[in-house]
Amino acid sequence: MKTVKAMYRFFDYLYETPEQIDPTVLADWSHKEKPTKVFAVIDVEYLEVQEISIQEAWIYDTQGKAEAEAKAFNEF
Repeated sequence: MKTVKAMYRFFDYLYETPEQIDPTVLADWSHKEKPTKVFAVIDVEYLEVQEISIQEAWIYDTQGKAEAEAKAFNEF
């Protein structure tokens, strides 16, 4: 079963909040990429996890698109 969770993408990982990103990594790479809010479709087992690899999620720019994808998957 899939669910939707708002997260912040920074390179190859998703975080619950931008504050969870290692400050040294953020400082070293902030000139190349900024954390961006995305909507991740994830397995419900990852709902309580604070850091997820992008390989474990389907990533969407809008909540509506993410919810539609999760609903379609769960109905199948």
